Amino acid sequence: MQLADFQLRATSQILQDLKSTKSRGAIVCAGTGTGKTLAFYLPALA
Repeated sequence: MQLADFQLRATSQILQDLKSTKSRGAIVCAGTGTGKTLAFYLPALA
């Protein structure tokens, strides 16, 4: 499976934020088939 450039950038930022000591939330809005569910599960798979 290959991610689009914007998905790679978003995923990278999400994983970096998870490693920080600050507690932050995120709101994700995107159309069907854009990778929202994958982005949600990536930290668990990392």
